[in-house]
Amino acid sequence: MRNQMGQVFITLVSSENIEADLLGVTILCVINQILFTPVWVPNIREDIPQ
Repeated sequence: MRNQMGQVFITLVSSENIEADLLGVTILCVINQILFTPVWVPNIREDIPQ
């Protein structure tokens, strides 16, 4: 999985389409945040007073 994402990143970086690069990097960042969000983040949100 990590290797596949790395290959996609390299493909985007070597591409000449800057907008596609930014979109792809943004998507990768979102995927990383969803997959690797620390468990303590929701706890911090619960501690914030409404």
